[in-house]
Amino acid sequence: FLTQLTVTLEAGRLAIALQVTNTDTQAWPFTGALHSYLHVDDIAKTELAGLQGTRYQDATADNLEVIDPDNAVRISAELDRVYLSPPASLQLVEEGKPALQIGKTGFTDTVVWNPGPELVQTLRDMPDADWQQMLCVEAACASAPVILQPGESWIGSQVLSVGEP
Repeated sequence: FLTQLTVTLEAGRLAIALQVTNTDTQAWPFTGALHSYLHVDDIAKTELAGLQGTRYQDATADNLEVIDPDNAVRISAELDRVYLSPPASLQLVEEGKPALQIGKTGFTDTVVWNPGPELVQTLRDMPDADWQQMLCVEAACASAPVILQPGESWIGSQVLSVGEP
């Protein structure tokens, strides 16, 4: 296989594109995600909007499938969800800052993760207080693999932009 990652940085905008090409003579499956760890000033004053009514697998509850009833995701404890067929555009809203627009194409899922105050204590590469300043919002193909036929390519992208979409 051949994999290419393209990163484009412009004023107020970051675009990441992942292209995977099957150079084999047989079809094969793959899954993947862009691990977008976002810095926030205070997770308690931050929300992720745009997922209301979207079905997700809750990794903190044996992958139980739930439909998100809330108009925004708020973090106060460990959260580890794979949103299935979510909207292509989400907004990270922090008190006192312009919204961060999070768009994706090609990826079928969105992973939302924060270790919370307990799990973070088991992570060697993250100081205990840092869960309060981060949120991972990943464009992903996690719930089902992409199947690539010989010679076929797949492209997925994520665009982060400040302000209006």
